[in-house]
Amino acid sequence: MNGGLETTRGRGLIITREQELEITTSAYFLEDTLQTLENESYELQRNKPQEPKPPKEPVIEQATVEPIPYPYIDVSSLKFKWGKWLLLILGAFLIIPLFFSLSMVIDILGTVLMIISLAYLPFIIILTVKDYNKKTKLTNQRINEVSNSAEYMQACAGIDEQNRQRQAQLDKELHENYIQRYDEYQKATLKYNDDIKYYNEVATPEWSQEVSILNTALINSRNSLNELYDRNIIPDPYRNYSAVLFLSTYIGTSQYDLKEAIGIYNDSINKELLRGILDNTSAQLELSNRILHNQQYANWLHEQQIELIEQGNATLKSISNWQKTDIGLRELRRFKANRAARRL
Repeated sequence: MNGGLETTRGRGLIITREQELEITTSAYFLEDTLQTLENESYELQRNKPQEPKPPKEPVIEQATVEPIPYPYIDVSSLKFKWGKWLLLILGAFLIIPLFFSLSMVIDILGTVLMIISLAYLPFIIILTVKDYNKKTKLTNQRINEVSNSAEYMQACAGIDEQNRQRQAQLDKELHENYIQRYDEYQKATLKYNDDIKYYNEVATPEWSQEVSILNTALINSRNSLNELYDRNIIPDPYRNYSAVLFLSTYIGTSQYDLKEAIGIYNDSINKELLRGILDNTSAQLELSNRILHNQQYANWLHEQQIELIEQGNATLKSISNWQKTDIGLRELRRFKANRAARRL
C-alpha cells in the first residue's frame, strides 16, 4: 500500500485511494447497468408483440355417403354344355406334340400329329367363341329378367330410400356442425377485434416506446462508461465487467489500493487457470460468480448500487454524459412502474 495515494501514469495526476474506489465502483455500476440493459433489450426484442391472426370463416362441408348396393343377381345356376370345353382340352393335348416334335428329329408320327393339330385348331377356336357368346347371352337374359321383376325392383326402391335417408342425415349433421363452427367463428371474431385493437392501440405503441427509452438509456450509459475509461485511471486490460467487479469489491472491503487490487486480481486469475480453467474469460466468470455469491461482498455491492441509483457520486456527476444517462435510467424505471400499475 502507498498511504492512500497513487500516481497515474502519463499524466502526473495524484488520486487518492478513495477516488480509486469511487472510480472503480462507478465503472462497475455502469458495466452492470449496461449488462442489465442489454439483457432487457434482448428479452424485449424476443417478446415483441405478435399481431393477432383473424379467425378463418368456416364453410359448409360437402360429403356423399357410400351407397348401399343393389342386391346381387346370382347367375351361377345357369348350366352349359361342357363337351366343347372337353374338345378344347383334347385339342390342347394334340397341339403339345407339335411343339415336342419341333425339338426333335421330325418323324412320320410327329408330322401326322402336327397336321392333325393344325387342322383341329380353327375348329376349337370356333367352338370356344360360340360357347362364350351363348353363355353371355343367357347371363344377360337372366340379369334382365331378375332386374325387371317386381320383387327386385321393390328391393331396389327400398335401398334407394335408405340411401336417401342416410344422405339426408349426413347433410343435417354437416349443417349442424357448420352452424356450431360459425357461432364459434363469430365469438372468435369479436375477440379478434378486441385483440387487434389492443395490439394497435396499446401493445405495439407501448413496446415501441419501451424500445426507444431502453435504446436511449443504453447509448447514454455506454457513452458514460467510455468517458470514464478514457480518463485512464483503470488500465485497459481491466475495463470489463468481471475486472471492475473484483477491483471495486476488493478496494471497498479492504485497505487495498487500485494497484494492489490489480495484482491480487491477476494472481486470482492465474490460480483459476492453474486449477484447470481453460481461458481468461472462464476464469473471470468464475471469480465474478464467487464474489456475487459471497454474502459480505453481495451486501456491499447492493448498498453501492442503491446509493448510486438514488444519488450518484462525484465521479459520475463529473461525466458530461451522466446527466443524460441518469435521466434515461430514471425514465425507464418510471415507464416500467407505470406499466406495472396499469396492469394491476
